[in-house]
Amino acid sequence: MTHSVPAESWFSLSFAQRSRWFMYRMDPAMQGCHNNGFAARVLGRLEFDALSDAITQLVARHPMLRTCYRERDGEPEQCVRAAAPVSVTAHVVGSEDIALLAHRVASDFVKPFDLARPALIRAALYRINAAEAVLALTFDHIAGDGWSYWQLIDELSVL
Repeated sequence: MTHSVPAESWFSLSFAQRSRWFMYRMDPAMQGCHNNGFAARVLGRLEFDALSDAITQLVARHPMLRTCYRERDGEPEQCVRAAAPVSVTAHVVGSEDIALLAHRVASDFVKPFDLARPALIRAALYRINAAEAVLALTFDHIAGDGWSYWQLIDELSVL
């Protein structure tokens, strides 16, 4: 007798995830307000394709970034996808006012994720010139805690 594994397996959320899910349901406008954002000034030449590949590898290595969420019969559930497309965008900002650039990055940080469609990471590269840029990474807090994000950022720097 052969047993087949279901294409999708859904699981209960952790207590921390349930808390975040509950907050999102009570006040949908709050989704995005608790995202974890990281911005860094990058000096030197940074290849966009290499950055995109590194982030794709990061998502492939970490199930929490490939997890999607739903509610079924009033209960939240999660499922880890085998793969998830990653949103990496590039913007040329040139000599844009630093306050305007900071506002754009801050706006990126609070955009909500669609929890039904991973990946739960976004990356934006704001090019100032060929040798200077700002890299902004955003993670939905339901995917993990602050310690996890620092680990991901460290790993991304290696990739």
